[in-house]
Amino acid sequence: MPRLALTEEEKHQRRQQLLCAAHQLFREQQEIPTVAAIAERAEVGKGTVYLSFRTKEQIFIALLSDSFLGFINELKPLFPAIDSPATFASYYTKHVLAQHDLLQLAAMANTILETNLPQETLLAFKQQLAQAVGACAALLAPVIQVPLPACQLLLTRTWSLTVGLYQSSSQSWQLQHVLPPEIYQQLFPDYATELEQSVRQLWLGFLAEQRPNQ
Repeated sequence: MPRLALTEEEKHQRRQQLLCAAHQLFREQQEIPTVAAIAERAEVGKGTVYLSFRTKEQIFIALLSDSFLGFINELKPLFPAIDSPATFASYYTKHVLAQHDLLQLAAMANTILETNLPQETLLAFKQQLAQAVGACAALLAPVIQVPLPACQLLLTRTWSLTVGLYQSSSQSWQLQHVLPPEIYQQLFPDYATELEQSVRQLWLGFLAEQRPNQ
């Protein structure tokens, strides 16, 4: 008897199962897992994994997309409570730090996405993220009273700042046990503190430009 084709719901569940296994392996190994490792962790055949992910780059982009969209969905319910740049910076920093996978993956993006990933796949990924940011901005713009395009730009700059600071911090960690503590702290401030203060200053300056008479 021929095997029945999977329903769309079953395909979605299978993909989520594989993503869950990939996330677990990434946290444990600190590197993008292989198809074989995902298959073993998810207790499925390698052929099943290949139906969703054929290359390590596709596994990476799936992990990054899943982490980023999950992060966006966690932020959305916070928007009604945003009454100042300081409030956003505090909420935002707290949720960023709870998504350590996301920061690590985002910091790897430039070196992985441009290698063996097909152009159409990369374009679809970037469009998906742009749509997520746009939906986020549509909810936030009325709260902070700025036009939608300006809110999209603010969120994009906030994310770029977040990743840039993380990359700087991660590159400095190898010096943590080499430099004297007081010198290390002077050269490399705490990431959480630096992020919250930098995001607050970014928002203060941006909103001051958008609302000069307030």
